[in-house]
Amino acid sequence: IQAISAIELINQKIDNIDHLNGEYIGQDVLINEALASKAYWNSVSQLLKNKVAYFGRNPNDQDIFNRLFNIGYHRLYATIWRALVLAGLNPNLGYLHHRKEQPSLVCDFIESFRQPIVDRVVISLLRKKKKLDFTKSPAALNAQIYLAVEDQLNKKIRYNTGELSFSVIINADARHLARYVLGADDY
Repeated sequence: IQAISAIELINQKIDNIDHLNGEYIGQDVLINEALASKAYWNSVSQLLKNKVAYFGRNPNDQDIFNRLFNIGYHRLYATIWRALVLAGLNPNLGYLHHRKEQPSLVCDFIESFRQPIVDRVVISLLRKKKKLDFTKSPAALNAQIYLAVEDQLNKKIRYNTGELSFSVIINADARHLARYVLGADDY
């Protein structure tokens, strides 16, 4: 509850960022995003207390916690990249993130899908350790996470007026963004 309150407060700060002067406000948004991320990962650590060693979320760390999330995010990253390219968008031209080492638009677009596709799967598997076989080779464990994320991508959820898989939703949202960029649709 404390993390939810912190994230809601940060969301209010983002909503109040003055964007009327036409200046790049991305840095203000990214700072608040980092604060929300810290609160989020602290909550995740509470969910996983006594389940796995947690030293903080760091994509460069190779502990089991970070490795499992990295594998899931890499799978989702590939799906996002493909959807953006198929929609006719350049994955390197982002609207918020500006990273030379990574495609910025992929980094922007992936944010809406991390939690329901990767985080939910990895947290669930870590909470039920019996589903993850830590005695397997790293490659086998990687494959287990990859396949679990793949299953989640194919899972149908209620979306608008029907049921669609996450992968279909990602493709539809990428096409929607492309129409917006072309001035043919609101976003």
